[in-house]
Parts: sequence; structure tokens; C-alpha cells
Amino acid sequence: MKVFLALIIVLGILIFTTEAVQHRKYLKRMDEVIAQNEPQIKELVNLSAHMNNNKKHIEFIDSIAGSEITLEILSELTAIIPKDTWLTNLHYKGFAVKEEQKEKEGGELIVQGYADSSSLLLPLLEDSPYFEKVEFVGPIKKAKDKEQFKLSAKIVRPVQEQKEE
Repeated sequence: MKVFLALIIVLGILIFTTEAVQHRKYLKRMDEVIAQNEPQIKELVNLSAHMNNNKKHIEFIDSIAGSEITLEILSELTAIIPKDTWLTNLHYKGFAVKEEQKEKEGGELIVQGYADSSSLLLPLLEDSPYFEKVEFVGPIKKAKDKEQFKLSAKIVRPVQEQKEE
């Protein structure tokens, strides 16, 4: 009986030892395979990072393409703002405007900056087909030889006339 008990204990130890040795060999082989594939893994990680970066660029470009009115507004501002005026902050918030059962793009523009005469900006912006309800939303402050201003304007997409052929 003692011999069988000793034999069972020895067999149990051998089974656990054999399993541990096999597990260790398996892990060693896995480490070797990982070491062999490390250059490819690094390349895949770099490619993944580039893909994520490209996705962000594509999303940015799509967002700009989806809101072409923003570019039109910037172009219009560039054309009508006098050269002696400096814009320091420009905040555009676009939204859809329901008008006559149609949905149009619109929004609000808040502009801050410095000008020789900030009161001259109101009629310039009001005359533009993109801006309406232009008004100062903050006090006009004297800053050296310029006036510091903050004004707001509602954005409307101009009606485009169809060309006759």
C-alpha cells in the first residue's frame, strides 16, 4: 500500500512537472515567434498610427466640404474688411434656418478686432449679401490709435440667380 501511495505521489509530481516543462517550452517558442515578427509588428503599429492620422485628416476635410458656406464667409470678410482693420477673434456658429418651408444654411458670426473707425464696419457688413442684423455686442474701447470692437451678424446664404442660357 505504501509502495502504491509513493508511486501515485511520484506519478503526480511527474505529471505536474511534465506539464510545467511543456508550458515553459510553449512560452519559449512563443517568445521566439514574437521576436521574429517584431519588425512586422512595429511596421503594423506605425501603419495603424498613419491610418488614424489620415482618418482625422479626412474627417476634417469632410467637415470643411460639408460647410462650404464657412469658406464663402471667410472670403467675403476678406474682401470687405478694410485693410486698416485687424480681426483678433472670429466665432462662427452655423445652423439650419427654416424659411418658407425650406431649410437653408445660416448662422451667427461674432467678430472682435481693432479698426481706425469701427462704426464704418456696420454698413460694410450690412451691404454684403451674407450678413444681416449687424450690431455691436460690446463696448467700443480706445486702444492707442485704434478702436477695439466686438460685433455680431446673422449669416444668410445669398440667393443665387440662375443664369439664362
